[in-house]
Amino acid sequence: MIVVYELLWNLKLPRQMIKQKGETLDETGRNLLVCPTCGAWLRPHVLWFDKTYNKRYFRFNSAIDTTKHTDLLITVGTTGATTLPNHIAKIVFDNGGLMIDINVADNPFASLAMESNQGVFIKHPSGETIAKIVDAIASV
Repeated sequence: MIVVYELLWNLKLPRQMIKQKGETLDETGRNLLVCPTCGAWLRPHVLWFDKTYNKRYFRFNSAIDTTKHTDLLITVGTTGATTLPNHIAKIVFDNGGLMIDINVADNPFASLAMESNQGVFIKHPSGETIAKIVDAIASV
């Protein structure tokens, strides 16, 4: 069984709203940034550094429980600056799971992957690397 935990962000949120510095939003764009139910401003589903994990949004305990049975952990493009991902990586490492870290920079996950018996650090842009992995899996 494959379980994907989006710990610090959400893959399903649209990216087309990203604007360059100095660009302004038109009315359509502004309307997408408010809740259709209550009209309050929306925010990205990310864990900011001044916030804490909670069950409703970030599933800390569920992620830890799942990690205890994880055979493969893939980390992508992260600095490892927050607690939960580091804790998860350490559990997988301690349990001898396969670890793959994809990142253009050295980071704590790369170090763990390289220290493990079955891990790899792919020092390459994640967008290109993930596309190749998906193609390889699809061809099997």
